[in-house]
Amino acid sequence: MKTTKKSTAKTKAPANTKKTARSGKSIDPDKLNEEIRKRAHEISLERGNEDGDSMSDWLEAEREIKKKFRQK
Repeated sequence: MKTTKKSTAKTKAPANTKKTARSGKSIDPDKLNEEIRKRAHEISLERGNEDGDSMSDWLEAEREIKKKFRQK
């Protein structure tokens, strides 16, 4: 009679997610980008939707959203 070994390896997160450094929770990259996009648009509107540095808006939004995900 053969016995089978159960795998003791930890299961990996799906390939389309990534873990945050502190929480270890998985984040759907599409959801993350959508949240960042929305916040970058809000930042643009907050400064009067004037021509500005969209890259700075995106980077600021990215910092805020990633911080929010780490705190969950």
